[in-house]
Amino acid sequence: MLPSGPMPEPSPSEPGAAAQRTKKAKVHPFEKSHLPDVIGLYEEVFGKSGARDFAARWRWSQEENGFPAETLRWSLLDGERLVGFLATVPQRFRVAGHEVLVHSSCDFMVHPDYRFHGIALMREYFRACDNCVSLDDMPATIAVLKMMKAVPIDNAFRYVRVLDGRVAKERLPQLARLPEIAFLPVTWALAAYDAGRALGMPRVEQAREFDVRFDRFFSTTLEARSISLVRDSTYLSWRYGPLSPHRSRTIGVVTDGQSELEGYVVCATSPGPSDRSGYIFELHVRPGAPAKTFSALVTFACRRIRREGGHLARLHWIRSTTGVPEPILRANRFARRAHQHVLLVKFRDPALQAAAAEASRWDYGFGDAEASHSVAT
Repeated sequence: MLPSGPMPEPSPSEPGAAAQRTKKAKVHPFEKSHLPDVIGLYEEVFGKSGARDFAARWRWSQEENGFPAETLRWSLLDGERLVGFLATVPQRFRVAGHEVLVHSSCDFMVHPDYRFHGIALMREYFRACDNCVSLDDMPATIAVLKMMKAVPIDNAFRYVRVLDGRVAKERLPQLARLPEIAFLPVTWALAAYDAGRALGMPRVEQAREFDVRFDRFFSTTLEARSISLVRDSTYLSWRYGPLSPHRSRTIGVVTDGQSELEGYVVCATSPGPSDRSGYIFELHVRPGAPAKTFSALVTFACRRIRREGGHLARLHWIRSTTGVPEPILRANRFARRAHQHVLLVKFRDPALQAAAAEASRWDYGFGDAEASHSVAT
């Protein structure tokens, strides 16, 4: 989910509480005629570049996802003025043997003058949607989700790995005057290190598309008690397809003797120059595979990101039955940062909610989450 404007309800004694109560904003079903005002509000809240990216991904996210008829959206209106908006992305999940449609909230925004009224948007979302899953990093939004009885399940932590010596020049003002050539030896050393490591690891091949092997991989790796987005070829082809903000993605695969997938990675690189980062969105390996399979895929992604001009590789780690274990990530020179997202869940069926409460059951990744949709690459 994107950063949002809403805050928990102010107490009557807080400054501005009375002023917000006098406003007459009401929640209405979104209409296509609202879209220009939604984009305008996005620009006001998040800036021009954010609004441009939001408008560019609208068709992909809201009109040509796997379930356009079930894609729910609401507008917050004060008279004819649009002052808030909330959308959803519906996806299939397997929850302890049951397939259900889950709605993830996205693009939650409220004009600063109406932040109290943002709660009404969230209340409508939870009223209309039986199954809600969100990965969010904004304290205000997390507070509202908890207020609506969404339960925190686990945390996703940001890990980064330096790929280019110029990161020091970009992060340390005292080094800004040094010529870029001064940092090349470090970059060459890092590249040589990765090239050497790749020689002793399973071979990673680049795949052009998400073919039927990805369907078989998902089917064979899903345990009966697992909780996972249905990460099949149809979903992946939409998630990283021609309309996706991450259509420039690279797919790397490790296969067995029968050319079936042992694991795969999906990465993409920001164009820069303001953010020369690469993102590892997907990293899934067959349970029981050796640690070298994870390392091979991570190394492949890092080398590709560096080749595309990325100075840093970013991976948002969350515990997952097919994801990379944290010790292996650290062994591959990734360092954990303080930044984190929170996975929150609310299923209307008590049995599904009880199953989802066990973090060890989840097979989840950053690429599955609506929080990753706004990452620019």
